[in-house]
Amino acid sequence: MTVTVDFEANQLLVLRGSGILTHEEFTQSKQAVAALLKQHGKLAIMIVIEEDFSQLQELADWHDTELDAFIQQHVTSLAILGSEKWSAAAQLFFLSGLVAFPIKYFPLAHEPLARAWLMP
Repeated sequence: MTVTVDFEANQLLVLRGSGILTHEEFTQSKQAVAALLKQHGKLAIMIVIEEDFSQLQELADWHDTELDAFIQQHVTSLAILGSEKWSAAAQLFFLSGLVAFPIKYFPLAHEPLARAWLMP
């Protein structure tokens, strides 16, 4: 799996993932996100699930941590882009409806629309 975490000057954090997401990569990505949130304050986040994304590593420990709580307190909104087949799983994984910020799922081809939604 390849995960990239990029901060864009307009208070937007963009994560892109492909292949199989391992627990180790997921943890490293969360640490990078938390470091950027500590540096820049509250941010909008866009997660792009690339076409070749296949799954989360099975049997990994995906429990929430204090780091997750910190991240959730510093996210203003979350756009998730990907294939329709990942929509329900992604929204469940990111606790859509249970966090204090809005989450919206977009088809992969609608990145400009997702960016506009994140940056009103």
